[in-house]
Amino acid sequence: MSSELNYKKEKLYSEFLNQERNIFVWIPERFKNESLPVLYLLDGGINEKFKQITKLINELIKSNFIQPLMIVGIENINRNFDFTRNTNVVKDKKWVPEYGNAENFEKFIVLELLPHISKNYKTNNSKIIVGESLGGLLVMDILFYFPHYFDSFIAIDPSLWWNNHELFDSYFEKFDFNLLVNKKIWISSSKTVSISKFTDQFVEKLQEKDNLKSNWNYLHDPSQNHFTIFNSSIESALIWTFK
Repeated sequence: MSSELNYKKEKLYSEFLNQERNIFVWIPERFKNESLPVLYLLDGGINEKFKQITKLINELIKSNFIQPLMIVGIENINRNFDFTRNTNVVKDKKWVPEYGNAENFEKFIVLELLPHISKNYKTNNSKIIVGESLGGLLVMDILFYFPHYFDSFIAIDPSLWWNNHELFDSYFEKFDFNLLVNKKIWISSSKTVSISKFTDQFVEKLQEKDNLKSNWNYLHDPSQNHFTIFNSSIESALIWTFK
């Protein structure tokens, strides 16, 4: 255990990925004997977002802004590869030379990591997943393909433009939005129009659903860009999700 943040590092072998993955687990000291919700953090390595989010959540718990929860950070090996499905777009391939492993990575999360955490830690079966940019795309992809595995989804500036906005189109063409009745969804977007134009339209679809009025929240902040929107909105996202 690390004395600084009192976290635990584990190595978990994945059959779906055919590799060992590092995960980082933090439990607030005062609540270590309680059954807690679990926040799964993409880009969750110790040198990625794990320390930042752990410190923030620790302060929010101490200040009674949110309920106690534990964090599971998932460290990257090949971020772009794991967070994307296939693409037929030349620009995508040029920007992300290695792509297309999202399905296996998602199966690692929902079929291997979630059961591992439930088996080895005290949880209350409430699960939240957080990601930004391509990580936000993965959050939206999990919401589409594996909606039953998480209770809350936080997607910050999700890259719904990937592969000529294929996932975005899939929501409009064949997704059953009634599956979201018992979910909570937070979406943030910045002034990056190539992203916000899709999040705007996705939220318009949610607005049409009277039975989902209290289930989602959308923050469009034109004062922020794609590289600042995570830090500017994550605290609000957490407080809203856990209020």
